[in-house]
Amino acid sequence: MRQEQDSLGEVRLSDEEYFGISTARLLAVADSFGPRIPQRLAKNVVRVRQAQALTFGRSGAWNEQVAESVVAAAERLVADEDFFAAQLRICALHGGGARSLVVNIDEVLANVALQLQRKSMGEYHWFAPLLRLDIGFATQQVCLIALHISLVQLLEEFAAKIVEAESLLRLHVQDFAGQPTVSQMDFQDVKISDMSSEFACCANGLDRVRRQLAWYRTELLRLWCETPEVIRCLQELVGVECCYDEVGRDFPVGMDLYEGLSGLLKTAASLLLNFCNELRKNGCVSKALELPKRCTSSVFNPAGQDVVALNTISQIAFHIIGSDATLTAALNGGMNGVVRCFPLISTCLIDSLQQLTVAVQVLSDSCLTGLRGNAEVGLAAVERTPLLAEKLIPLIGYERAVQVARIAALTEKPVHTVVVRMKLLSEEQAASLFFHTPGTVNNEE
Repeated sequence: MRQEQDSLGEVRLSDEEYFGISTARLLAVADSFGPRIPQRLAKNVVRVRQAQALTFGRSGAWNEQVAESVVAAAERLVADEDFFAAQLRICALHGGGARSLVVNIDEVLANVALQLQRKSMGEYHWFAPLLRLDIGFATQQVCLIALHISLVQLLEEFAAKIVEAESLLRLHVQDFAGQPTVSQMDFQDVKISDMSSEFACCANGLDRVRRQLAWYRTELLRLWCETPEVIRCLQELVGVECCYDEVGRDFPVGMDLYEGLSGLLKTAASLLLNFCNELRKNGCVSKALELPKRCTSSVFNPAGQDVVALNTISQIAFHIIGSDATLTAALNGGMNGVVRCFPLISTCLIDSLQQLTVAVQVLSDSCLTGLRGNAEVGLAAVERTPLLAEKLIPLIGYERAVQVARIAALTEKPVHTVVVRMKLLSEEQAASLFFHTPGTVNNEE
C-alpha cells in the first residue's frame, strides 16, 4: 500500500493501482460503471505525451532523464494492452470529461516512469513537466489530437474493407444480371426486380460512403499546437501524415465535423441493414439465393438454419444508429459540450467505426463469398406472384385485373393460368404478355 496526499487530504492506494490520487478522487464520485474508453484512443493519448517528451527532451526544455523515462513508460503502456486497460478506470460516461481521462493516463504514465527510475510511485514532483503540460497545451487539445489520429487510422481500415466488399458486390451484379426475383415488402406487398439491382444499389451506396470518408479524413488531419515539432514527432510515432495548420488559433473543436461523420456512419449502417434484409428475404423466404454455409448456423435450431451473419450485421447497424442519437444529444451542449462529454463522444465515434469495419468484413467473408443464385426458383416465384396482374390492366381494365389477382392469390395459381381459365385472354395472348413461348401456358388443375 502507498499513501498519496493533496490539498484535500490523503488517499491510500494499493501497489497494483498505478493511477494516482486525482483519479481516485474522480472514482470516489463515480467509479467505473459504463462502457470502457476505447483502447485505441487511450494509446494515442499516450503517443501524444510521448511525442511531447521526445520533443521537449531534444530541445532541452525537459530534463533528459525525465524525458527518456516518460518515453520508455509510454512504450510499455502501448505494448502491454492488458496492463494499461486495467489501469484505465475512467469510463466513457464519467462526468469529468476530457480532463478526467488525461489525468488518469498521466498518473499511470508517471508511476510507470517512476518505477523505471526505481523511485517510489506517487512521487510526481519528479515529473512536474508532465503534470503541468496544460500550460500552452490544453488538456482538450491532447484529447482531440488523439481522437483525430484514432479516427483517421480507423477510417483507413474501414475504407479498405469497403473496397473489398464493393469488389464482391460488383461481381454479383454481373452474376445475377437478368435473374428476376420477388421481394416481400410490408404485409402482402411485393415487388419484382432484377436480382442484380440490390447488389448494384449496395455497391453504389458503399462507394459514396467511401468517397465521403476521404473528405472527413482530410479534415481530421488538420492539427495545430503551439509546438509544431510535437506534431511532426507524433507523425513518426503513429505512422499518420498530419496536415499541420500554421494558422495560430485554438485547436478546431469540430462539432459539425463529428456530427457529420456520425451521420455518415449511420447512413452506412442503414445501407447495410437494408441490404441484409434483402438477402434475408431472397435467401430465406423466396429461396432465390443460396446463402453460403458460413452465413447460416444450425447450432440453436437443428431443424433449420439461423442467418447468424446477417443478424450480426443488423444488430451492429441498430447499435450505430443509437450511437448517432447519443452523440447528437451530447453535442447540443456546444463547445463546452465537446469537452465535457468528450469520453462519450469519442467512444461513440470510435466504436461505431470499429463495428462498421467488422460488419463489412462479415458481409464480405460470410455473406458475399460463395453466394449463389437460384434462377429457376426466382423465375417460378415471379410467375406465381399476383403482382403480374398489373400487366393486364391495359387489356382488360383495372377491375378485372384486380379480380384476376385476387383469384390467383387465393388459388395460388399463376396469373397467366387464371386469366386464360377465365377466358379473358387466349393462351397465345397470355404467353406473349408474360414472356412465354406460345403453347407453354400452364393449365394444370
